[in-house]
Amino acid sequence: MHSTNHKPTPLLWALLLTAASALFASCEVDFSPNAEWKNVPIVYCVIDQDDDTTWARVERCYLSNDGLFNYGQVADSINYAEGAIRVTIIAYNGSAAVDSIDLEYALRQRDTGSFASGLQPIYGAATKGWFKEDLTYAISVRSTADDSLLAISQQVSLIKELWDSQRNRPMQHILEPSYTVIFSGDTLGYFNFSSTNAGQLCCLFKWEPLVNARLYQPVIRFFFEIDGAIVPLDIKCNSEKKNNYLYQTRSSVLSSIKLHLQDDPRPKRYIPHVDIYLTCCSEELNAYMSTASQSVSLNQDYSAYTNIKGGVGVFASRRTHIYKGMPSDASTNPSGSNTGLAHLLKELDVGIEFIE
Repeated sequence: MHSTNHKPTPLLWALLLTAASALFASCEVDFSPNAEWKNVPIVYCVIDQDDDTTWARVERCYLSNDGLFNYGQVADSINYAEGAIRVTIIAYNGSAAVDSIDLEYALRQRDTGSFASGLQPIYGAATKGWFKEDLTYAISVRSTADDSLLAISQQVSLIKELWDSQRNRPMQHILEPSYTVIFSGDTLGYFNFSSTNAGQLCCLFKWEPLVNARLYQPVIRFFFEIDGAIVPLDIKCNSEKKNNYLYQTRSSVLSSIKLHLQDDPRPKRYIPHVDIYLTCCSEELNAYMSTASQSVSLNQDYSAYTNIKGGVGVFASRRTHIYKGMPSDASTNPSGSNTGLAHLLKELDVGIEFIE
């Protein structure tokens, strides 16, 4: 019986050593998770046809081998230099561009936070009367070096009021609180907290929906006279996506007023008048806020909404000037569950007096 010992040949040893060397050498190769840098704009712009001026914030994505927040604190990491880009809002009739307006470079102070603060670039133009409700709009960003298109948004529609054909004017969209004046009688409608919901005194807000609007938020604007000047105070109510009515409790409104005024020691004279604003936004802004507010962990897939082609961010529309002015409850009577708003404001003990 013969036994045979198989020994590796010199050539086989050489191949094995080469493979092992390549394996261990590959573990020492430096690896960068960053791809090649690309010029990717970040665009934020919300248009409102009632505003005097339209503003856009345009910055750029950046790459870093160190902590991203450290680079975000450096202004030239996120900002385009003056004259480097051209920001334009384009008006469309269907698919055809019919008009445009360039936004001019300006500097504004930015609050401290995770990104660079201080003077930051912003782009704006006077647009009062320029927007037309039968057109759609997009925003574009071009490089001034070669006029190449860096980013452009999808087309966005404006938020439209319904038309009252009988009165030949926009419809009164805010239905409640109601305001009824009887000139020959002794009845005057006013803002108060006479509604009840879930056992709490509330103010009821009802409205007619606006065209293309998705998210609604009523705002109560109170007025105070402080040092001879009229000072408005806005109390934001809950936002509502689907329905066209909303209850706001009296206790929450009074608590919000106290929170805003308690650190101001000056006497404040309450003016018995309120403006009820109905703010709303388009589906694009609603979708962006819904995804941006999600809480996710690092091991979860996450996609934020954007309608910017070639970049990220959002271009959307809103309305903030739909309002109804009306007198408020001027009673100083502390008795009764539905009256005495002036008395209740005085009881907040933040220096509020009543203007007779």
